[in-house]
Amino acid sequence: MSPEAKAGKLDHGTMVAAVTAYAAPQADLISLRVGTDEGVPIPDVIAALDEVNCRWLEWYPKIACVVLCMTSKEVDPEKHSTQIEGMREVIDRLWESGVPVVVAAGNDSFTGKAAFPATIERTLSVAMTYNSMDERASRSNWCETIDVCAPGMQVALPWGDGLLPESVSGTSVAAPFVAGAIALLREAHPTCGPQAIVDAMKAKGTAVSVQEADYEISIPLLRIDAANEALTETCGELTSSGTTPQDTPDPQPNPGTTPGPGETGDSGSG
Repeated sequence: MSPEAKAGKLDHGTMVAAVTAYAAPQADLISLRVGTDEGVPIPDVIAALDEVNCRWLEWYPKIACVVLCMTSKEVDPEKHSTQIEGMREVIDRLWESGVPVVVAAGNDSFTGKAAFPATIERTLSVAMTYNSMDERASRSNWCETIDVCAPGMQVALPWGDGLLPESVSGTSVAAPFVAGAIALLREAHPTCGPQAIVDAMKAKGTAVSVQEADYEISIPLLRIDAANEALTETCGELTSSGTTPQDTPDPQPNPGTTPGPGETGDSGSG
């Protein structure tokens, strides 16, 4: 819980943790607070992800994923090239060690692009739909590179003074739903790596399409039951020991100088 939450004010990171815990009630959350109300410096985010990487072996194999709910449409590829590359490197190391980084796609109503860091290739980027309809929420960014979408509109969550739930919307609500789903799927299929998890979610999701003037963009809506069935076929049935007959991953961290692998049901960010 952040200092603001302890003081009676529930902030963005606390909300992200609450959604993740709702989606995966038995998961343990590791909170890494980054930034303040004044902003989230990219070097601080890289340092937090590097902390996960450095402690990866200590936490292995409990870390299902990292959820990072910070976005910026102001990141300039030329002006911030060093920071972008640092973020890409740490996310790559996490992925290679079996830890996907789930990120919010942003709430700028963009069609055809996402906000940073959802623009980084090996992130698992999440767009937002309306809760009761398989339809894009108008605030959500939407593009072909976004991996999945999930409900995120007007969800009753702890916020502000915390006395009463408030209606909260955004891709920062949708992304932790996906993070919780990954935790459940990895618990059920411990030998499935991040690629198998992502492939199952994308292949078995219900297509949510947006028609533009000259093209159509479809993003799969998370269907955890269907993904679970697909992973049972892909990774095999669980044995009595909780593993499959396949080889289990070698729990060796991917060493790196700055960024590296990690795990977590929740990684705080602003």
